[in-house]
Amino acid sequence: MSETQGAGVPLTDAELRTALTAMHHGLLNMQARLDDHQQVLEKLMLVMQDLTAGKVPNGFRQPPKNAN
Repeated sequence: MSETQGAGVPLTDAELRTALTAMHHGLLNMQARLDDHQQVLEKLMLVMQDLTAGKVPNGFRQPPKNAN
């Protein structure tokens, strides 16, 4: 069974292997980025929980009290 590119030009095994390897590396990179984004979202959720509970989130400082 032959894979094709463009207008029906058959891919060699080496070209197909190269293309699949590149796609695999791209998917691994996207997975790593998704994992990073998930960690950021989890931290934001913790900040939102603290703010909702009226607490100062970890890593933030209490804002100064107004003298009014």
